[in-house]
Amino acid sequence: MVLGHELRDVHLNTDRLVRAHVTRVYQGDALYFLATADTLHDRRTAGAWRPHITGVIDAHDVACDPKDLTRPGPLAEIGAVITARTHDRPAEPPG
Repeated sequence: MVLGHELRDVHLNTDRLVRAHVTRVYQGDALYFLATADTLHDRRTAGAWRPHITGVIDAHDVACDPKDLTRPGPLAEIGAVITARTHDRPAEPPG
């Protein structure tokens, strides 16, 4: 079966690429938004990014499922935090 060989080749190539990839460290601060409604992945924390970011990791919980982060309500909340951060003032809740 040709397709079987092609899928195997894609898998082997992807595995090779992933193993060869070297992540770089970001020199600066970062905003981290965590969807808190999904508790299945408790390991997802801002601290997981510490090896990759040298500056401050400013974590913000967003009360929604991860799949809903791009819906209007959560985006408004995220946007308010980003706007406040770029204007160097405290974030105000949307609405």
